[in-house]
Amino acid sequence: MGVSPWYWWADVPVQKSSTIFLQKGRFVSTGPAVKYRGIFINDEAPAFRNWATEKFGGINHQVYEKICELLLRNKANFLWPSMWLPTMFNVDDPLNPKVADDFGIVVSTSHHEPMMRAHNEWSVFKSGAWDYRTNKEKLQQFWRGGVQRMGNYESMVTVGMRGDGDAGMGEGTAVDLLKTIIKDQRTILAEVTGKPAEQTPQVWAIYKEVQDYFDLLPFTEPARSRASGVLKLDRSGGSYYLIGR
Repeated sequence: MGVSPWYWWADVPVQKSSTIFLQKGRFVSTGPAVKYRGIFINDEAPAFRNWATEKFGGINHQVYEKICELLLRNKANFLWPSMWLPTMFNVDDPLNPKVADDFGIVVSTSHHEPMMRAHNEWSVFKSGAWDYRTNKEKLQQFWRGGVQRMGNYESMVTVGMRGDGDAGMGEGTAVDLLKTIIKDQRTILAEVTGKPAEQTPQVWAIYKEVQDYFDLLPFTEPARSRASGVLKLDRSGGSYYLIGR
C-alpha cells in the first residue's frame, strides 16, 4: 500500500493512492522459516540513549512503540531490549513489556541476564555476591521474581549464568555447577508458571567461555536438548563459533 517500514525512522515518503484494488482469489502466505526474528539493542550508550532521551524523555514505552512497529513492519517478532547500566526494561517503564506484547513482539533478555531480569536489577536488589556457590537462595529469589513479573507476556527466558558484568563465571569450566543452575532455573519456571518448564520458550546464549560449557556437556544433557533454544553469537572479533554438530 506504499508505506515503507522506515517511514518514520528514515523519513521515507508514503506513496498516496486514491484507490486500492484487490484481485479476487485466495492467497496463502507461508510462515517464516525462522520462528524468532529480531534485534538486540546493544552498546546503545551514548548514541541511542541520548537520542531517546532527547526525543522521548528516556528509553520508555514511547520509543519502544516506534521500535516494535518497525520490527513488526519488517516481519520481525523478537527483541533483546536496551540494557546498558542503568537501563532496566521492565522497571524504568512498566508499559514497556505491554507495548511489546501489543505489537506481538517476544521479549527476552541478553546473554548474561537470566530469567527475565535486567543486569542492573541485581544492584537494585542488593542481595550480595552474584555467585551461585555462595548466594544460591538470593539468586533463586531474584530469578523467581523475574518469571513472576513476566506473567502472560509472550517471552523467551534466557537460562544459564555468566559472571557479574558480562564476565566469565570463574576460573576453569564448572560444568557441574552450570548444570545445577539450569536445572534449578527450570524448576523455578515450572513452579511459577504452573506448567512443565519445556512449555516455556528458553534460550541459552553461547558466548565466549560459555562455548566451553556447551562443548563439554553430553548431548543427552537438558541444556543441550530440544528443551531450550541455543543461540550462537558473533564473537567480538567478528568470527562465529562452530554451528552444531
